[in-house]
Parts: sequence; structure tokens; C-alpha cells
Amino acid sequence: MGDNPVKKEVQNFNVETLRKTETEEKNKLPTQSEIQAEKKMVNEEPCRKELEEFDVKKLRKTDTEEKNTLPTSDDIEDEKTMIKGETCRKEVEDFDVKKLRKTKTEEKNQLPTTKDIEDEKKMMKDGCK
Repeated sequence: MGDNPVKKEVQNFNVETLRKTETEEKNKLPTQSEIQAEKKMVNEEPCRKELEEFDVKKLRKTDTEEKNTLPTSDDIEDEKTMIKGETCRKEVEDFDVKKLRKTKTEEKNQLPTTKDIEDEKKMMKDGCK
């Protein structure tokens, strides 16, 4: 297993087969004058004046509904007993194994062989010299 075929292909590549292309900027950067104009617009008085003169009384009152409710004290107690293992242990002991269905495990991702690993190590060691 001499040289890496990819390495040979890269070394023997003919640059003259590439076509000439023109680069086109699609997202052009703003000019200095555009930046100055935007800064001026941000600092202008009309915007600030509108904010200062805004009448808060025009806003309508709304009620916020809490959708993520906190657990009740009963829920907390139930969880504490489950953590202690009493409920879980009983559920496991009472579980009917006959309800399980028979399945067959099929390996779809096979592990590499020792030879595959050694070949890859050698290829990585050789690199692109």
C-alpha cells in the first residue's frame, strides 16, 4: 500500500483545467457616507421627542395568564415518595413481563475490523507528505 491515491491525484492535478471566474460581491458593505447618514438619523431629535412625548395613558390594561403553573403540595409529596422508591419499586414488582413483545436486534452500524483500524492508522500517519 504505497502512496495514498488522493495524495497522488492532488499532486498530479492540472491547474490549467480550471475555468476563469469573476467574483461578484452580493452583500456589499456600506460606504462611509451611508454609515454617517444612519448615525445622524439615529441621533435626530424627532425620534427622541416622540418617545418623550408619548402618552402612557393610551396603553390598554392587559391581564397576564400564567401558563406554567407550579405543582401543588400533593404533587410534591407524590414525587417525594416516588424518589424514595416506594411507588417505583411496587410498579416494577407488579409489572407483567408477558405484555412485552418479542423483538430482534439488528446491528446496522458494524464496527471496523482490526485490519480496517490498522489501515486507517497507517493512512493518517502517512498523511499528505
